[in-house]
Amino acid sequence: MKPKKYNYKELTEFVYDNLSWGPLYRHKDGKNVSNKDNNSKKYIDETLDIMKIPVSDLKNKRIFNIGSGRESRYLANQGAEVFHVDIAKKSSDALNKWAKENNKNVKSVHGDILDIDIGENKFDIILLFGIYQHIQKPALALVKFINALKKNGLMYMGFYRSGEWRWFLVDTIRYLLNNDFSLIRNISDIFSILFTFNNFNNYSTSRIFDDFYVPKKHTFHPKDIVHDIKLIGGKIFHFDNDFRDYQHETRERTKINRHKHKHYFSIGGDRIYIT
Repeated sequence: MKPKKYNYKELTEFVYDNLSWGPLYRHKDGKNVSNKDNNSKKYIDETLDIMKIPVSDLKNKRIFNIGSGRESRYLANQGAEVFHVDIAKKSSDALNKWAKENNKNVKSVHGDILDIDIGENKFDIILLFGIYQHIQKPALALVKFINALKKNGLMYMGFYRSGEWRWFLVDTIRYLLNNDFSLIRNISDIFSILFTFNNFNNYSTSRIFDDFYVPKKHTFHPKDIVHDIKLIGGKIFHFDNDFRDYQHETRERTKINRHKHKHYFSIGGDRIYIT
């Protein structure tokens, strides 16, 4: 059966505007939302620590960010100058409204990153939390990101790691769903009843819609990510060097596991820091 045709931009905007992270984080940071397990402050602070950038040094730094806007709010509250892009218009509009009401130095642009000029040698920091794998043509965006970094600027990029059992399951479900949106209400109802006590805007269902219904969901081997970064002039600032080809049937010995031998689920090789 041939896959159904869809408009990448329209469908991606619809999911993020109405189903996934947009409704959850449009006006709040993670710490203010119930039924979730992530908080932008926590992850940004961890990232800055690896970058060796104190939070106090964010003041007047030029930072590029994509997503729901929750990271941008935190960064702006530390005095940073933030340029934000979001394919979801409601989230972009909400961030611009927040910035105006709170006198923060944030500019949010609505659109597809592949269509937006973000400049060259412009940003001290670029933060891409959960973005790269959903871009229609990730490698083209990577060229933009690295070119937009200032000399000695730093970029964080998380990505979906190939070889993970989780993504095999997600891809299988995506194949079976075949962009069938008729099941969305059933999925939302089931998750809200079983896991989130009838709370529709929550972390669990946002993640489900993100994994199952965003048009593009790429997975990458770290070797390919590192290759592309070096090819276009970037350098690796920090990486855990987990280049293994994961085999789900095998047992791995890891420092993270409490027991000597456990089945692999998710260990490393999915976050990279670039300069």
